[in-house]
Amino acid sequence: MKKYVLYFVLFLSGISQVSAQADRFIPKMGFMYEFFTLMPEDTTYQQIIANSQNGSSQIFVPYYTFMIGTYYMLAHKNDVVSVGVDGAIQGGINFTGGGISYQAQVPLFLMGRLGSGATSYNQQKIGLGLGLGAQTSYLNEKRPFVYNSESPKKIFGFIPSAIIEATIQQGGGHLTGRIHFPLMMQRTKITQLNNPIANSDYWKVGNFGFGLIYGF
Repeated sequence: MKKYVLYFVLFLSGISQVSAQADRFIPKMGFMYEFFTLMPEDTTYQQIIANSQNGSSQIFVPYYTFMIGTYYMLAHKNDVVSVGVDGAIQGGINFTGGGISYQAQVPLFLMGRLGSGATSYNQQKIGLGLGLGAQTSYLNEKRPFVYNSESPKKIFGFIPSAIIEATIQQGGGHLTGRIHFPLMMQRTKITQLNNPIANSDYWKVGNFGFGLIYGF
């Protein structure tokens, strides 16, 4: 009997801790338009791509994605300025000539916020957010790059990024416009099936995105 009483006390304690932390979270959801920039390191392959698409040796891969996440406030000053962690998961699909491509991302940023959206209690109309972090991405890309290769290209990217946000209070929530951009391109391996010319399977990958997010 004592064991069950102890479990019950621990359960109530856990609920109390969650309730005490609830006002530190600002849940959100929205849509992002993501661009991935892919450029092979092999110079011969760069030239082949450039010849096939009007001089550019980079391949651009766009995705419409749906996001769900939260901002967790670590510290604040009078509910006007805050510092916290912004994390989310997002994913999208793309219908291409090679079939259905899909991607998944986990953006994670250390953020500073001013004004609207700084905390769940802030009532200001306008806010600003700045952050540094990374966009971790996985793509299963079936579009043909060169030679009409429609075999899946599994692409992983951990891309250091910066983020800028502008927020407007909307009723009981916040509407945020977000832009993120890479601080550097990541070097990753993308095996090119049906490609006998390239001497290297390594590519540079970047990621730029923008969208609208609603915080509750």
